[in-house]
Amino acid sequence: MNDDARSTTERADTGAEVPVLVSFSRPKTMKEHLSLALREAILDGRIGPDRTLTEIALAKQFGVSRTPVREVLQELEHEGLLEPAGIRGKRVRRISPQEIRELFWIRLALEPPIAARVAEAGVREEDHALLRSLIREQEEAKARRDAYRFLIADSALHINLARLTGLPKVTEIITNLRNLFQIVGLTAIQRLGRLDEVVSEHLRILEAIERHDCRAAENAVRAHLRNTETIVMEQLRADRDY
Repeated sequence: MNDDARSTTERADTGAEVPVLVSFSRPKTMKEHLSLALREAILDGRIGPDRTLTEIALAKQFGVSRTPVREVLQELEHEGLLEPAGIRGKRVRRISPQEIRELFWIRLALEPPIAARVAEAGVREEDHALLRSLIREQEEAKARRDAYRFLIADSALHINLARLTGLPKVTEIITNLRNLFQIVGLTAIQRLGRLDEVVSEHLRILEAIERHDCRAAENAVRAHLRNTETIVMEQLRADRDY
């Protein structure tokens, strides 16, 4: 690994890669540069659902052939970040209110007991350090107004809490939902002051876990998710597209 790069993944019991840090290895190919650039632009809101992405336009913009552009667009669609738009275009996936309610229903069913289980079992020192480092990543991203890094750290925190249960299937479910977490999260953090609230809510979760207070950890996660759901649904009701 290069000196200026840190791994973003750890191998979970399922064999799947789980993000544990939010710093990235430097892309080495044009395809990797293109993938990172588009992913960042989607998750920080610079590319919204109203913009159609085409192979021709992106190839011209980045000065590359259409082949790597096509491959990256297909990968992002497979990951759930993009959806078809017309014959040859893609756009940021529009998540319906029904999908959002279902997503939060799943998260509210799984994540409060995840936190309670982790609080009861206790967390190793290195895992405490990891979770705290993700909070610091969010604080630094907040200071830089970097929505992309903020959301990556947010997903990593929730995924790693699932990993610490030692339950592979639960970890797999939470991991597979991470792209939806980030798209929905982007809507939530558009509200003024929400970044500060998220950091505070995450700190309350970690503090309860560190105290081995199962009930407080469970309640802190439930409050965090309900707050986020309320903000997202309010934003959608204010959006004329819905």
